[in-house]
Amino acid sequence: MAGFYRYDQNLDKYVPMPVELLASEGEEYTAPKITQKFNEVETKTTEILNKVLTDDRYFTVTSSFKQDATLGIEYYVTKVTPKTTEAKKSMVQKTFAYDFEKSIDPTSSYFGTTNRETVLSMAKRKRSVVAINASGWRSNGEVMGLQIKDGVLYKDYDAAGYTGAEACVFFDDGTMKVYGNREVDADILISKGARNSFAFGIWLVKDSKPRTAQMTTWADLNVKHPRQAIGQRSDGTLVIITVDGRSLRSSGITAYDMPSLFLSEGCINAFLLDGGGSSQTAVEGKYINNISDGIERAVVDTLTISYPDDDTDSRFFEVQEGRGLATSLNRRVEFIESKPTWNVLDLGFSPDGLIDNTAKFKKALSDLSEKGGGKLHFPKGTYLIGKQNTTSASEKIELPSNVSIVGERRSYTKLLRNPNHSLDELLRITDHNYIEGIEIDGNSSVNKSSCRLIAGGNIKSFKMKDCSLVNATDRGVSIHGIGKSITIEGMYISNIANECINVAEGEIIKLIDSEITFSGTALWVGNAANIFTKNNLAKSLKTFVRYKNSQNAICSGNIITNNIDRAIWGSVREAVFSDNVFKQCHSDYHLYFIQEDTGTNDLIVTGNSVYSDVEGTAFIRTPSDIDRRRVSGNVGNIPSLNLD
Repeated sequence: MAGFYRYDQNLDKYVPMPVELLASEGEEYTAPKITQKFNEVETKTTEILNKVLTDDRYFTVTSSFKQDATLGIEYYVTKVTPKTTEAKKSMVQKTFAYDFEKSIDPTSSYFGTTNRETVLSMAKRKRSVVAINASGWRSNGEVMGLQIKDGVLYKDYDAAGYTGAEACVFFDDGTMKVYGNREVDADILISKGARNSFAFGIWLVKDSKPRTAQMTTWADLNVKHPRQAIGQRSDGTLVIITVDGRSLRSSGITAYDMPSLFLSEGCINAFLLDGGGSSQTAVEGKYINNISDGIERAVVDTLTISYPDDDTDSRFFEVQEGRGLATSLNRRVEFIESKPTWNVLDLGFSPDGLIDNTAKFKKALSDLSEKGGGKLHFPKGTYLIGKQNTTSASEKIELPSNVSIVGERRSYTKLLRNPNHSLDELLRITDHNYIEGIEIDGNSSVNKSSCRLIAGGNIKSFKMKDCSLVNATDRGVSIHGIGKSITIEGMYISNIANECINVAEGEIIKLIDSEITFSGTALWVGNAANIFTKNNLAKSLKTFVRYKNSQNAICSGNIITNNIDRAIWGSVREAVFSDNVFKQCHSDYHLYFIQEDTGTNDLIVTGNSVYSDVEGTAFIRTPSDIDRRRVSGNVGNIPSLNLD
């Protein structure tokens, strides 16, 4: 049963909150009504999905996964087939990030925004069945090339000679055509019914003929990257091809190899959209491809496939966790019933930081486990936890599978380690745990015994978001065994004695958008397949990242300053380090790579800024037997910045 519960001391169990209590909390329905509302959503969503699958008024969507051993790629083909002439005309739409075109100064020559939006956000906002990234943009947020939306010209072609910014144009009849830069004037296109355009390029197939000339106008066209492209068959079917890249499983593809993929799908026209980390395809509210950045990349516009504006029933799509969540257009529709959410104050917790809450905490977690999971909500306050009767492992506080703990925000809600706690871990995690908006304080100024704030092993997924980890006498988060998917996002981490995040083995490890200060190593990973560190601020640490026998790493957009030891070191088979800032390393090298067991075989180090006042500090050391090392385009004031 979904809803809000409270602990009944007389019955010694949790029961649904009475109507009057819900009313006092500002809620408008009781637990039974929540269940009823869920069932209504379930029925509604089922009807709509059946329209997608069987109703021939609009279009059908299919997505398939393919591999090409010769090219060494994995890619996804999404086909949208209109069922009527009207569907062909209306299904393709253009969406700018946050509808920024409405606020652009028409007298300005600049058209763009620095406030980009993710593909999935635009898909949900427009209730689109399919959404993909589209046009390219420059570093100042200006959108490239010809930009037409709903028949209105917002931006003309780029200057003559900028041959990369070509045009993909959809006309009022739904036909897609492709053009070189300034091949046909914008006013002529609009007079012929141009409705929406997308710019990047190059065009790949025109009138059933592949592009053979000018494939080298941009250097990156003949380099393997993740790619996004779209084509159209003569019957109006759209074919979207999304190629994974920058990974061990898929190297990416050159623009030169793309036309053959579209010709094999029967396309008469095809166009290359923005690629790399921007390559993202969402079908029914979920990404189907592996994004090379490891996280969503916000973009300036999307090409979306949506129902007609006047069909409100069919535009009901809104993916919402726990409320009629459909798994895929091409799979059996499954629904996940909402899990209970309990307010810990209703369970007798004390938020004063003086009375220990361990017994109530363990009781609530146990009861949630019996219900298959749920959420504990911690309002503003300090909650003392960790009181022990013995030193037995059974005294540990363990989050059962599918249980989340959520606070108001990390500066308002704190879990504080009891001064008498002596076990080696404060919270133990299992499978599918989620922690948000909470500060976890190890109380190291009072409790000196060694303790990891969060620990677990053999975990399928774990995520922390917008939390703080502070004052630990050992590690912040420690995952032993296999951690298949570990995400640490938007964190503040400080005063951690050893590693802030330690993952002994994993498949996907992410440390993103976080601030880490005055601690040991920010991230230690061993035997991991894919490690992503992006947009972090790391100050006064021993080391930012230590890789040990790892496979694939992307490290970008980080600011790493005043490290006691090397900023990044260890062994990783393939790695990209780009657009980072390294300052004041107090060791011999900022980047230091060794062979260990897996070896370091392929490094790309580019676009970094490297500065140090410490005499003798160099930028990078690599093994002598490394297979490929591409170190170029870095700037700074220390030796050995660009080795290629």
